[in-house]
Amino acid sequence: MESAIRLSHVTKTFRLEHAQQTSLKEAIVKLKRRRSYEEFRALDDVSFDVDRGSVLGLVGPNGSGKSTLLKCLSRILTPSEGSIEVHGRLAALLELGTGFHPELSGRDNIYMNGSILGLSKREIDRRYDDIVAWSELERFIDNPIKTYSSGMVVRLGFSVATTLDPEILLVDEVLSVGDMNFRRKSADKMRSLISSGATIVIVAHDLSAVRSMCDTAVSLEHGRVRAIGDVEYVLDDYRTRMHELSDSNESDLSASLGAVKSTKLLDLDGRPIVAADVRQSFRLAVTVATDKLSEPAVLAATLRATDTSVLAYVSSAEVLVLEPGNGDIDVTLAVDDPPIGDGLYTWTLALRSVDGRRLLDRHDSAIDLAIGVQSTTATQARSVPMVIDTKWHHQPAAAPRRAVNPVSPR
Repeated sequence: MESAIRLSHVTKTFRLEHAQQTSLKEAIVKLKRRRSYEEFRALDDVSFDVDRGSVLGLVGPNGSGKSTLLKCLSRILTPSEGSIEVHGRLAALLELGTGFHPELSGRDNIYMNGSILGLSKREIDRRYDDIVAWSELERFIDNPIKTYSSGMVVRLGFSVATTLDPEILLVDEVLSVGDMNFRRKSADKMRSLISSGATIVIVAHDLSAVRSMCDTAVSLEHGRVRAIGDVEYVLDDYRTRMHELSDSNESDLSASLGAVKSTKLLDLDGRPIVAADVRQSFRLAVTVATDKLSEPAVLAATLRATDTSVLAYVSSAEVLVLEPGNGDIDVTLAVDDPPIGDGLYTWTLALRSVDGRRLLDRHDSAIDLAIGVQSTTATQARSVPMVIDTKWHHQPAAAPRRAVNPVSPR
């Protein structure tokens, strides 16, 4: 089969300076000294092909090189060694706002991005109304991008990249942001692109998204290819490796072990429940003993089927950071009108470091949930990934929102 992307022995090296100057005086003094650098290989001899029309999932822990690889594919970064061949018009959805000029209006950025993709003004004119309509930014399209909220930037970026008919699309975790309506619309748009024969490379921590959309997968670790091929084979290998790493970090986990003090499942009136009707809203109530935290943390909740497969994952990272030493904090996760069918489910709760790299506390099967039937007669739930509408609440007040890069459960 013809390749849309071919990577051959790609290596990307960065130079890390050991000591950074903090004043003008130090900078002048250092002009006379030999600087000390360390070479860091973000990518190390990476080789694989992406067939035209296929959907490839890139998985791996934080720092494994996934985002660096996408930046090399999109020509934002140049490989230190090796070569990359890209055959087709390429669009990229990377970090929030990448490719947008903050001083230009949404309209101007649409035309600028279209021209970068190689489209003429006439071709962009023909697609302009569809781009704006999908993004739902008609009222704001002539305002500078710097006045947009993060959600508005994501909507416009996704609409531009997908409506301009890319032959190759690179996606870095963009589908995990935004509200429920955006995630549903973007998932539908991705399915449409897949059916049209576009070649897509997706970086995702949500393994259920990789399983549902991708036909091949690659896992990276420390910048090298660990596994490549069939999706289930790669994901099984990745899960096994994550468990190995989790076991090896058991001493780190014990530092905050027990920070999740109590968990409850409640109805909308605050009464404890063990079962709910289909589409019934409910609340997960969690008390966190922040005095037991070894560092600031975010709370994550993972919904699993009875075969332990992940159906949904939500994190407090965008709205809530738990700081050590603030006593007991009650955190509530509101789950409204969930699209969950009959069966028995379980919630896993975890506390992670703000950068997502360290697991501080974890409670597997912290809360059982029977939908449509009583827990004593519940049947095995179907392993179907889903998007659920959630909101985080906390009492007393915790730290304000900060920039984080959480990882998916393991």
